[in-house]
Amino acid sequence: MSGDPMSDTPTDHDAEFDPFGNFLVESAPYRALAYRFWSTFFLGRDTPEWRARSGDVVRVTAALLADDPEEDPLADVDAPTLARAFATLFYGVGEETVPLTTSAWTGAERLTAGRATDRARAVYRAHGLEVKGEDENLPEDHLGIALAFLADLAEQAADGKDPGEEAKLLRHEREFLEEFVLSWWKGAVAQIRSRADARPVLPVFAAFTAYLRGVVSVFDEFGGNLGDRP
Repeated sequence: MSGDPMSDTPTDHDAEFDPFGNFLVESAPYRALAYRFWSTFFLGRDTPEWRARSGDVVRVTAALLADDPEEDPLADVDAPTLARAFATLFYGVGEETVPLTTSAWTGAERLTAGRATDRARAVYRAHGLEVKGEDENLPEDHLGIALAFLADLAEQAADGKDPGEEAKLLRHEREFLEEFVLSWWKGAVAQIRSRADARPVLPVFAAFTAYLRGVVSVFDEFGGNLGDRP
């Protein structure tokens, strides 16, 4: 994308949304729940309240994929196991750190914070948002923060009354997901799968990838093509 952070100018795709009775709008609160769940995961916060949502997210993914629910990915992954995996994969404890920012995967210099960080910050500000609190030291294009923003967009679409506003929010969700998640997650999860220290938690990453496939599938059907599936 180029130009304004997230343009308010209607596009040809907006007509495809047809928000009345559209599954994209109907499923928006459930996508928000799942985005929020996965945001918490990638921000490294493992709490009983978060784990209690896992079954709900599995069911959301199944509904988006029009498939039977998979097993709870956290069923055999306790908190210490997850903490160890996070430390070795993402926190610099292992031999090689898997970055979780768009800049690190898409920027020419592969820096943790780069042009995509600035771009994400501009998008958030255009929506009247900024990163505060315990996450404010993270780059704005960090996966956990990007997913929280996607949850906000989905929640706003679910609460919208005006079809034009709903269409705009859904378009922004699709564009942001493509630019800040889908553009690099396939490479990241391939690196994670290749790591022996990730094996105990691979079902969790598989569940996140399945959720992304589910979101892509509903946008493909109801709101324009998102490109390659994760």
